[in-house]
Amino acid sequence: MPIEKRKATVILIVAILAVLVEYFFVNYMIGRGLESHPAGSTYLSNFPLVVLPAIGAFLVLIASGNYAGERIRRAKGRPDPKDRTSTWVTSAKVSFLIMSVFVSLLFLPYIVWSSWFWSFLGRIAGSDSPSLLGLYTSSAAVWQLRPLWKYAISLNVSALFAATTAIIYAQRSSKIRKVK
Repeated sequence: MPIEKRKATVILIVAILAVLVEYFFVNYMIGRGLESHPAGSTYLSNFPLVVLPAIGAFLVLIASGNYAGERIRRAKGRPDPKDRTSTWVTSAKVSFLIMSVFVSLLFLPYIVWSSWFWSFLGRIAGSDSPSLLGLYTSSAAVWQLRPLWKYAISLNVSALFAATTAIIYAQRSSKIRKVK
């Protein structure tokens, strides 16, 4: 299969997975109290505004994976005829690494601040542990924010770390290839 088709296949798989994750996250946040108001203009009268930050995070995720893949393919140069799969497999791995960073940072705060996680920590450290109680009370103000703020912060931080992961990985892989 030509490299263009392999690249398109990887981008398509990552895009489908990213759309599913974003859809799940938006529905999760709507279930947690995020209000979904339609736009007020005549052209977009039924378009929910809540989707716009998710579309932006989706575009950052796809662009980050594409950037890292292109840098890796450029750094490796022309693939060896004996080893035809190494370049696109490596870029696919990087795309899925970036996506896993995005997904884990998107949902990690909600897992950490869930009641079952704190009850688990309470059983391990003891329910009257001063450090555990201090950590919970000092950061509880952040998690008492309105759902809209939590939604926007989660998407932006996840997109930022996905882009940072792509930049760091692409720079490291291109430096290693240039040295050899």
